[in-house]
Amino acid sequence: MDTTVCYIKRKDSSPEEFLFIYRNKKKHDINHGKNIGIGGHIEKYETPYMCNNREVFEETGLKLNSSTYLGLVIFSDISISEQRFLMHVYYSDSYEGSEILPDCTEGELNWLTVDQFLMGPHFEGDEYFLEYAFRGEFFGVVELVYNSNCLTKIIHNGRLAKL
Repeated sequence: MDTTVCYIKRKDSSPEEFLFIYRNKKKHDINHGKNIGIGGHIEKYETPYMCNNREVFEETGLKLNSSTYLGLVIFSDISISEQRFLMHVYYSDSYEGSEILPDCTEGELNWLTVDQFLMGPHFEGDEYFLEYAFRGEFFGVVELVYNSNCLTKIIHNGRLAKL
């Protein structure tokens, strides 16, 4: 399954804030109870870039003026042989629309500082690639290998990384 996610930096915020969605509204949601970036599934007619723009608008009402492609994250869980996700990661600090967040059918939208995000519920592996995403820096390919929701391995551009 191919998806996109966008880390949107709030304009003129000090300290820096990014837009997250706390997923708490959908039943049977793999992301339930976690803060994640804005994004979703790529439709069969879409490019990742098109999906990124569509998902950001649908979930937040913000229209991206531009976004930067940062890399690909591959999620796999060895406890579930068929579970593998490809996530195209984007960064944006150029958008139009209200920073007053609308109601979202998938969860609660929140502007969070990096520290607030790290203190809240999130996937452990997100911390690895988000250090790049928060800087808007290209990272290439990161594979995050889980075993029953426990991060067991990180491979960054073909090399084993420290957990």
